Amino acid sequence: MHSVPSSPGTINIKDHMRNNNTRGGEPACPICGSSKPFSEYITWQTHRWILCRDCGGGHKEPYIPETENALIVEDRYDLDYFETEFFARRRKFAENQAEWLRRNFRDGMAIVELGPGLGLAAARFLEMRPGTPYHMVEPYSTFSEFIAKQLGGRVVMHAGEPERALDDALREASAGGRAVLVYMDNVLEHLAGPHKFIGGLKAKLPKGSRALIDVPNERGLKYRTRIYAAIGGHTTMAPGHINLFTAKSFGTMLTRHGLRYKVHQRGIRRREEVNCLPEGAALDLVLGLLRVFPIDSILGIANNLRVEVEF
Repeated sequence: MHSVPSSPGTINIKDHMRNNNTRGGEPACPICGSSKPFSEYITWQTHRWILCRDCGGGHKEPYIPETENALIVEDRYDLDYFETEFFARRRKFAENQAEWLRRNFRDGMAIVELGPGLGLAAARFLEMRPGTPYHMVEPYSTFSEFIAKQLGGRVVMHAGEPERALDDALREASAGGRAVLVYMDNVLEHLAGPHKFIGGLKAKLPKGSRALIDVPNERGLKYRTRIYAAIGGHTTMAPGHINLFTAKSFGTMLTRHGLRYKVHQRGIRRREEVNCLPEGAALDLVLGLLRVFPIDSILGIANNLRVEVEF
């Protein structure tokens, strides 16, 4: 674990700085809070991301939260989750997610999951640890209604306006000083102001709480996107990813909040983890080789990062 002196923070999901203004009008990185100048990073279709020279993370310009971006909301990408083949892959991968939750769960904890999607990881975890207080914050009614039907009284759903829903979930989960395990799988890249968001969690969570954060690894993204396109895959760029994280950018952000953390590389190893590459014998061969010799993790360019934070 890494550890440094603590610093204060306050919570707000969508408050970032519409014009990135802080420190007397200087631009600020939403990931690390630095006011160092940015540089151009990636332009894809009509979308543009710029790079922080301090932490190495990137953010989209203009910086608009996904739930407030009409073009993304109207696209209804959430419906893809109910497509039969995609749903089956997510259900299978839920075993992996639930096992990560189980390893970091401590007796007496409550769980707060942000953006649970189909709720598959929660369903599998609750089979292993039935009766665990499990709170979910889900702004998309498509998902929250599906989870309500599937999990019923086994979870507490906090839907609607995200900021209020999160505050309610954290307050209820931490009642009586109970430690909370916050879980976010492919969520933080969509939320405005990660630096302020993490500071807010620190201010609200009782001692002994933890956070598990899984995000796309953006190290080498520019080149990985070109390779995927060349072999017939889908680009890994997503318009809703307003934050681009690397292990370094996470380390910089969490260090400035005085938090202990570990960052793990999570490479693609099995078919159910693949959403952007064509399936077939060639893919199976590559995945088999990676299970034996994880060169992507060794080089620090695995598809995702898994971050474990202590509060």
